[in-house]
Amino acid sequence: MFKRHDLLLLNEEGLNHGLKTMTKVYNIKDKKWQDFLTIIRNENIPAIVKRQEFFKEGYLFVGFSSYLIEDGVRLRGNSEIPLSGIKEKITPFDVIKNYLPGSSIAQKEVINKIQSAGERTGFCVGIYGSTALELVTSKPYCRQESDLDIYIRREKEFADLQFFYQEIEGLEQETGYRIDVEVECRVHYGVKLKELISDQKTVLAKGLYEVDILNKQELLMTECFSR
Repeated sequence: MFKRHDLLLLNEEGLNHGLKTMTKVYNIKDKKWQDFLTIIRNENIPAIVKRQEFFKEGYLFVGFSSYLIEDGVRLRGNSEIPLSGIKEKITPFDVIKNYLPGSSIAQKEVINKIQSAGERTGFCVGIYGSTALELVTSKPYCRQESDLDIYIRREKEFADLQFFYQEIEGLEQETGYRIDVEVECRVHYGVKLKELISDQKTVLAKGLYEVDILNKQELLMTECFSR
Protein backbone atom coordinates (compact mmCIF):
# COMPACT_ATOMS: atom_id res chain seq x y z
CA MET A 1 0.00 0.00 0.00
CA PHE A 2 1.40 3.36 -1.04
CA LYS A 3 0.85 6.69 0.68
CA ARG A 4 1.64 10.29 -0.11
CA HIS A 5 5.23 11.22 0.78
CA ASP A 6 6.61 7.68 0.28
CA LEU A 7 9.93 7.66 -1.58
CA LEU A 8 10.44 5.05 -4.30
CA LEU A 9 13.77 3.73 -5.51
CA LEU A 10 13.36 2.62 -9.12
CA ASN A 11 14.80 -0.11 -11.27
CA GLU A 12 15.81 0.53 -14.88
CA GLU A 13 12.27 -0.03 -16.15
CA GLY A 14 10.77 2.46 -13.71
CA LEU A 15 13.45 5.07 -14.32
CA ASN A 16 13.21 4.81 -18.11
CA HIS A 17 9.43 5.10 -18.11
CA GLY A 18 9.41 7.96 -15.62
CA LEU A 19 11.94 10.01 -17.56
CA LYS A 20 10.34 9.24 -20.92
CA THR A 21 6.98 10.44 -19.62
CA MET A 22 8.53 13.67 -18.34
CA THR A 23 10.18 14.41 -21.67
CA LYS A 24 6.72 14.53 -23.25
CA VAL A 25 5.61 17.23 -20.82
CA TYR A 26 8.58 19.50 -20.15
CA ASN A 27 10.84 21.53 -22.44
CA ILE A 28 13.80 19.17 -22.51
CA LYS A 29 15.69 21.42 -24.95
CA ASP A 30 16.16 23.82 -22.07
CA LYS A 31 19.56 23.15 -20.47
CA LYS A 32 18.20 23.30 -16.93
CA TRP A 33 15.75 20.50 -17.75
CA GLN A 34 18.46 18.47 -19.42
CA ASP A 35 20.54 18.82 -16.25
CA PHE A 36 17.48 17.88 -14.18
CA LEU A 37 16.88 14.67 -16.14
CA THR A 38 20.58 13.79 -16.00
CA ILE A 39 20.60 14.13 -12.21
CA ILE A 40 17.51 11.95 -11.82
CA ARG A 41 18.98 9.26 -14.07
CA ASN A 42 22.55 9.20 -12.80
CA GLU A 43 22.25 9.92 -9.07
CA ASN A 44 19.60 7.42 -7.92
CA ILE A 45 17.12 10.15 -6.96
CA PRO A 46 13.91 8.55 -5.65
CA ALA A 47 10.45 9.28 -6.97
CA ILE A 48 7.94 10.81 -4.55
CA VAL A 49 4.43 9.39 -4.30
CA LYS A 50 1.92 12.19 -4.90
CA ARG A 51 -1.84 12.37 -4.69
CA GLN A 52 -3.14 10.31 -7.61
CA GLU A 53 -4.74 12.96 -9.81
CA PHE A 54 -5.67 10.25 -12.27
CA PHE A 55 -6.02 6.48 -12.07
CA LYS A 56 -4.15 4.23 -14.47
CA GLU A 57 -4.08 0.58 -13.55
CA GLY A 58 -0.58 -0.68 -12.85
CA TYR A 59 0.94 2.81 -12.56
CA LEU A 60 1.58 5.47 -9.92
CA PHE A 61 1.60 9.25 -10.32
CA VAL A 62 4.89 10.53 -8.85
CA GLY A 63 7.09 13.56 -8.64
CA PHE A 64 10.83 14.06 -9.00
CA SER A 65 12.78 16.82 -7.28
CA SER A 66 16.30 18.07 -7.96
CA TYR A 67 18.65 19.50 -5.37
CA LEU A 68 19.62 22.19 -7.90
CA ILE A 69 18.10 25.65 -7.51
CA GLU A 70 17.50 27.74 -10.66
CA ASP A 71 16.60 31.41 -10.16
CA GLY A 72 15.63 30.68 -6.58
CA VAL A 73 13.34 27.80 -7.54
CA ARG A 74 13.90 24.08 -7.07
CA LEU A 75 13.44 22.08 -10.26
CA ARG A 76 10.58 19.59 -10.00
CA GLY A 77 8.72 17.42 -12.46
CA ASN A 78 5.73 15.08 -12.38
CA SER A 79 5.52 11.74 -14.12
CA GLU A 80 4.15 8.21 -13.90
CA ILE A 81 5.92 4.94 -13.22
CA PRO A 82 4.83 1.30 -13.59
CA LEU A 83 4.45 -0.63 -10.35
CA SER A 84 6.85 -3.20 -11.79
CA GLY A 85 9.47 -0.42 -11.96
CA ILE A 86 9.63 0.01 -8.17
CA LYS A 87 12.67 -1.49 -6.48
CA GLU A 88 12.06 -0.27 -2.92
CA LYS A 89 9.55 1.81 -0.98
CA ILE A 90 10.83 4.12 1.77
CA THR A 91 8.19 5.51 4.14
CA PRO A 92 8.72 8.64 6.28
CA PHE A 93 9.23 6.30 9.25
CA ASP A 94 11.83 4.26 7.33
CA VAL A 95 13.77 7.46 6.65
CA ILE A 96 14.27 8.13 10.35
CA LYS A 97 14.85 4.48 11.27
CA ASN A 98 17.30 3.59 8.49
CA TYR A 99 18.90 6.83 7.32
CA LEU A 100 19.04 9.26 10.26
CA PRO A 101 21.35 7.33 12.64
CA GLY A 102 24.42 7.46 10.39
CA SER A 103 23.75 10.93 9.04
CA SER A 104 25.59 14.16 9.82
CA ILE A 105 22.71 16.34 8.60
CA ALA A 106 22.44 19.70 10.37
CA GLN A 107 18.86 18.99 11.50
CA LYS A 108 19.75 15.69 13.20
CA GLU A 109 19.62 17.04 16.76
CA VAL A 110 16.21 18.65 16.38
CA ILE A 111 14.81 15.55 14.63
CA ASN A 112 16.01 13.44 17.57
CA LYS A 113 14.23 15.83 19.94
CA ILE A 114 11.04 15.54 17.88
CA GLN A 115 11.33 11.75 18.11
CA SER A 116 11.67 11.99 21.87
CA ALA A 117 8.60 14.23 22.02
CA GLY A 118 6.71 11.63 20.00
CA GLU A 119 7.72 8.85 22.38
CA ARG A 120 6.51 10.87 25.36
CA THR A 121 3.14 11.65 23.76
CA GLY A 122 2.30 8.37 22.03
CA PHE A 123 3.39 8.99 18.44
CA CYS A 124 5.78 7.40 15.97
CA VAL A 125 7.67 10.11 14.08
CA GLY A 126 8.62 10.12 10.40
CA ILE A 127 10.02 12.75 8.07
CA TYR A 128 9.34 13.68 4.45
CA GLY A 129 10.11 16.52 2.04
CA SER A 130 13.55 18.01 1.39
CA THR A 131 15.04 16.69 4.64
CA ALA A 132 14.00 13.13 3.78
CA LEU A 133 15.49 13.47 0.30
CA GLU A 134 18.77 14.72 1.75
CA LEU A 135 18.91 11.87 4.25
CA VAL A 136 18.23 9.21 1.61
CA THR A 137 20.44 10.61 -1.18
CA SER A 138 23.13 12.53 0.77
CA LYS A 139 22.57 15.39 -1.69
CA PRO A 140 22.16 19.04 -0.57
CA TYR A 141 18.38 19.34 -0.66
CA CYS A 142 17.98 21.42 2.49
CA ARG A 143 18.36 25.17 2.51
CA GLN A 144 18.53 27.50 5.48
CA GLU A 145 14.85 28.38 5.05
CA SER A 146 13.67 24.79 4.55
CA ASP A 147 10.86 23.56 6.78
CA LEU A 148 11.11 20.31 8.68
CA ASP A 149 8.24 18.22 7.33
CA ILE A 150 7.18 15.76 10.03
CA TYR A 151 4.67 12.90 9.68
CA ILE A 152 3.28 11.21 12.80
CA ARG A 153 0.96 8.30 13.58
CA ARG A 154 -0.53 7.13 16.86
CA GLU A 155 1.47 4.30 18.43
CA LYS A 156 -0.19 3.96 21.83
CA GLU A 157 -3.80 3.38 22.82
CA PHE A 158 -4.21 7.10 23.37
CA ALA A 159 -1.98 9.88 22.08
CA ASP A 160 -1.82 13.48 23.28
CA LEU A 161 -1.93 15.90 20.33
CA GLN A 162 -1.94 19.03 22.49
CA PHE A 163 1.17 18.00 24.42
CA PHE A 164 2.99 17.08 21.20
CA TYR A 165 1.98 20.41 19.65
CA GLN A 166 3.35 22.28 22.67
CA GLU A 167 6.61 20.35 22.37
CA ILE A 168 6.87 21.31 18.69
CA GLU A 169 6.19 24.98 19.46
CA GLY A 170 8.97 24.89 22.07
CA LEU A 171 11.41 23.32 19.60
CA GLU A 172 10.58 25.93 16.96
CA GLN A 173 11.40 28.71 19.42
CA GLU A 174 14.51 26.92 20.64
CA THR A 175 15.99 26.01 17.26
CA GLY A 176 14.58 28.54 14.78
CA TYR A 177 13.30 25.77 12.50
CA ARG A 178 9.78 25.86 11.13
CA ILE A 179 8.29 22.44 11.85
CA ASP A 180 5.26 21.42 9.80
CA VAL A 181 3.50 18.34 11.18
CA GLU A 182 1.05 16.09 9.35
CA VAL A 183 -0.92 13.51 11.34
CA GLU A 184 -1.92 10.13 9.90
CA CYS A 185 -5.65 9.55 10.38
CA ARG A 186 -7.82 6.59 9.39
CA VAL A 187 -4.74 4.86 7.97
CA HIS A 188 -4.66 6.71 4.65
CA TYR A 189 -5.43 10.38 5.41
CA GLY A 190 -2.97 13.08 6.36
CA VAL A 191 -4.24 16.07 8.38
CA LYS A 192 -2.21 19.09 9.50
CA LEU A 193 -1.57 19.12 13.25
CA LYS A 194 -2.38 22.82 13.49
CA GLU A 195 -5.86 22.17 12.09
CA LEU A 196 -6.51 19.40 14.61
CA ILE A 197 -5.41 21.67 17.46
CA SER A 198 -7.37 24.71 16.26
CA ASP A 199 -10.94 25.67 17.15
CA GLN A 200 -12.26 24.99 13.64
CA LYS A 201 -14.99 22.35 13.31
CA THR A 202 -13.69 20.64 10.15
CA VAL A 203 -10.27 19.67 8.82
CA LEU A 204 -8.82 19.07 5.37
CA ALA A 205 -7.86 15.40 5.03
CA LYS A 206 -5.60 14.40 2.14
CA GLY A 207 -5.46 10.81 0.93
CA LEU A 208 -3.74 9.08 -1.94
CA TYR A 209 -6.77 9.43 -4.20
CA GLU A 210 -9.00 12.01 -2.55
CA VAL A 211 -9.21 15.19 -0.52
CA ASP A 212 -12.07 15.28 2.01
CA ILE A 213 -13.47 17.67 4.59
CA LEU A 214 -13.96 15.77 7.87
CA ASN A 215 -15.65 16.62 11.14
CA LYS A 216 -12.77 17.31 13.50
CA GLN A 217 -14.42 16.15 16.73
CA GLU A 218 -15.49 12.82 15.23
CA LEU A 219 -11.99 12.31 13.88
CA LEU A 220 -10.37 13.02 17.24
CA MET A 221 -12.68 10.54 18.95
CA THR A 222 -12.29 7.70 16.43
CA GLU A 223 -8.50 8.13 16.34
CA CYS A 224 -8.21 8.17 20.15
CA PHE A 225 -6.44 11.53 20.12
CA SER A 226 -6.72 13.68 23.22
CA ARG A 227 -6.37 17.45 23.02
